[in-house]
Amino acid sequence: MEDDPFSDPFGDDQEVILEGKLSTSGASSPSGNATRAAAPQPPRQPPKKALPPAAGTTFAPAPLPPRVSTVSPSIATLQLGVASANKFDAPPRSATLFSPVVMSPKPSPPQALVESWISSPPLDQRSSQNQAPPPLPPRPTSPIVRQARQSEPLIPPPVPARPFLPTSQSSSEKLSDRSLDRPFMSLDRAIPSARSDDQKVKSFSPDFTTCLNRKPPDPRNYLANQEISHKGSVKCMATSGFYVCTAGQQNLRLYHLTTGENVRSLPLNELKITAVVFVPCRHIEDEGKTIWFSVDKGDIMEADVQSGSSITITDKKNAHSATVTHLLRYRGGIWSLDENGGLKIWNPEDGVLSLSGRPRSLRIGSRQERVVIVRGRLWSAAGRAIEMYYPDNATTLFQQRTELTGIAGNVTSFTASYDEGLVFSGHDDGKIIMWNSENLSKLAIVSCSVYKITSLLCLSKGHLWVGFSTGKVHVYDTVPSQWVALKEFSAHSSTPVTEITMDEKSLLISGQMTVSTFTAELGQIRVWDGFLADDWTESYLKGRETDFCSYRSIGVFVGSWNIDANKPDVLDSRPRDEQTIMDWFLTDCNPPPALIVIGFQELVDLESKKANAKQIFFEATKHTSSKNHVDSRLAAWQDRLTRTLRDCSTVPYRLAQCHQLFGLFQCVFVLESETANLRMVEAAQIKTGFGGFHGNKEPIGARLILDDTSFCFVNCHLAAHQTQVSARNNDAAAVRDGLTFSTLNMSPGVFEPGGNGSSVLDYENVVMSGDLNYRIDLPRDKVLDAIDKQNWKLLLDNDQLGKQRQSNTYFGFRGYSEGPINFAPTFKYDILSKSYDSSEKKRVPAYCDRILWRGKWVQKSYRRSECTVSDHRPVSATFDIPVKRVIPDLRERCRKSAEEVRRQECDDVVRSAKIGWLVANCGADSGTAEKLLKMADWNLKSARQSLEGK
Repeated sequence: MEDDPFSDPFGDDQEVILEGKLSTSGASSPSGNATRAAAPQPPRQPPKKALPPAAGTTFAPAPLPPRVSTVSPSIATLQLGVASANKFDAPPRSATLFSPVVMSPKPSPPQALVESWISSPPLDQRSSQNQAPPPLPPRPTSPIVRQARQSEPLIPPPVPARPFLPTSQSSSEKLSDRSLDRPFMSLDRAIPSARSDDQKVKSFSPDFTTCLNRKPPDPRNYLANQEISHKGSVKCMATSGFYVCTAGQQNLRLYHLTTGENVRSLPLNELKITAVVFVPCRHIEDEGKTIWFSVDKGDIMEADVQSGSSITITDKKNAHSATVTHLLRYRGGIWSLDENGGLKIWNPEDGVLSLSGRPRSLRIGSRQERVVIVRGRLWSAAGRAIEMYYPDNATTLFQQRTELTGIAGNVTSFTASYDEGLVFSGHDDGKIIMWNSENLSKLAIVSCSVYKITSLLCLSKGHLWVGFSTGKVHVYDTVPSQWVALKEFSAHSSTPVTEITMDEKSLLISGQMTVSTFTAELGQIRVWDGFLADDWTESYLKGRETDFCSYRSIGVFVGSWNIDANKPDVLDSRPRDEQTIMDWFLTDCNPPPALIVIGFQELVDLESKKANAKQIFFEATKHTSSKNHVDSRLAAWQDRLTRTLRDCSTVPYRLAQCHQLFGLFQCVFVLESETANLRMVEAAQIKTGFGGFHGNKEPIGARLILDDTSFCFVNCHLAAHQTQVSARNNDAAAVRDGLTFSTLNMSPGVFEPGGNGSSVLDYENVVMSGDLNYRIDLPRDKVLDAIDKQNWKLLLDNDQLGKQRQSNTYFGFRGYSEGPINFAPTFKYDILSKSYDSSEKKRVPAYCDRILWRGKWVQKSYRRSECTVSDHRPVSATFDIPVKRVIPDLRERCRKSAEEVRRQECDDVVRSAKIGWLVANCGADSGTAEKLLKMADWNLKSARQSLEGK
């Protein structure tokens, strides 16, 4: 007989897993209905060729004998083939039934019955000559009836013992390893389904509109070394206090965090470590001295890592019959799980946790990839299926199975909230599902990214750390109904964040929340400040700037125009009402603004294949001809703008910055009286055209600081054509993430919290303007009709840019604002005409030309101008904006006040952790633990000694 892959290797008292119910001959169900006994079957006969039944043959119903299941060790599947017209009685394709392994010894069934269970062929292989077709299976109980019966007392039927299968262990050895003091009984009904109405589970994306703090949470204020490298790939790691243990291909190593030094090591030779954990101790000061690590074939070893000059193995036990995949700490004990679903719970005996102890032995589903323990329940996942087990439930080990197909991707990680009231599961499609740990229901499905989530860790205040396959870590505040993105930083360069852990010992002993991120691919460990102390202080000060800053208001004018490769002298032949630049400076710049920003697109002809080919060739060969040609255009428009502004303005201006990159051009003028307050003016550019190699679709930017307020102005030209929304979105993301400036070491308060001026995201006030090219998703006739009726709302409701800003979580311009649009679409017109495109293509009119902003802007106007030399119409906007000047003495006083508030909040977290440790490890109730800690001035060791009566 082939070995049963789910046989229990720890004892002879095994039960048979049947398809359908687990039943014993003569046993009755709780409802009083007799369960069908399995009739002995005759020995298996050689197969005979099946003959068709004679005409008029009547088939008599015959009982269906149960047979051994070959599915999950904890779940037997009953295939149901009856359809029902009643929507409540319609059976599912499969109903799952709990089938635990740990049982009290039962008398074995007769050998003939055992052989019949094993040798009975499948239904589809039985000869129609010798066996009448079986009856249809009984209709399953309606969900309404089943729900009503859940309140009835559950009396499980007895389960027959599983046939004995020989193993390498003797019966006495297996029984000595087995915990028989708490047998688990099976259910006589289907497992409660976790699938509630998924339409009622709220789905949302985190709020990314606030400026993320991108500064890594550096712990250098209390930890000198921040990085440890194992010099090779690492299978697993564990932390305790200031020690980190890593298991690589050849060595088990212990590092000291403060120095990064490899203090001890153990050559592994042929051993392959699969999991490692620091052994919890009753005395917190003793933690970090001993580790357990698992190797191939189910062995668990114990090693002393702090005595002597090397790591010494002190104990070894063949604890499992298969490779151990997980070692988990929980409330002073360790849970070990192997790949075949064998689960052992190791609890301290006489206050000491040792391999020589006798663990409880249970069995769950095999090959569980991700596991976490929450309030005594084991949450496990394989693929898209999540199962929950409750070892302390005297009735049933198995609690629930949830299939997430169609809801989220494969489960990649688990974590629980600080109070264990919530569970979070991360998935490879960038989603996180939030669960209620008590009733095991889904609370929310959160779309965080398009990238794979690889690790999760939830800390105090509901801060959820999320590691991605890109090497980045995001931190979300999960307390609001819509999560808020707080932080984003690069933890590991383009390699997946394999694991995120928080060291409890460092929190309890030193009062520091040390968070470690680990990438197995590089064998690299980095350490961060889990309190996010600097972030908290900067955010606190940002909200109280009025306490240490003085303010004044200035005006800003922004103009944008796709000039369709026209030269300045084209305007000379146009009538006065088409003199757009003059109109800007005379009308919109009155009273004179402090800053004037003009941006043009298509300075050269981008639709000319010949011009683009020349430009690519000249850029590749460093030829000067093209540069001179473009520079002449730049000089011509720069001169035209400067002369027109001088002629139209009653006050003098200075050209602060002028920059051009092939098709884009941008000038920044500053009021001469403001030049003394202006500093750090700089231009930046990236190329997005032709895959980033050519500047035909490129953003250019200008940054400056006025007083102590930072500004960034970006001129964009995104991908064209009606259907290219994704291409435009990619360009927008490139503008947000790729446009970089030199790093500035400015006085505090100039940039957004955590910013250093290198990114667009660092600036307090940002303007995104240009030919963004987003179109209107309506037929041309409807758009023209709406324009005639000035039904701007209909057009804007179908505007692609508006839709992306509202619905696309990852949109590059999400979080930006735009003033009310009360004018007609600016594209596409016939040249020298007021009519929309009458060519063969008949393009749909669209609001391609836009001005978006982020910051404390107060928009005063937003309008279009009329100039027919281009197929686009110019747009312009005027703003009032407050600029601040930081008063250093007042800011320092406010910073010290913020530090006091932050320190008090951190102390509250540490005190709560100490109370929890005494409750979990010393058996105290929370009230007694808090009282003893207060008496000991929150010294954990003294409080523990008082609890023990020392």
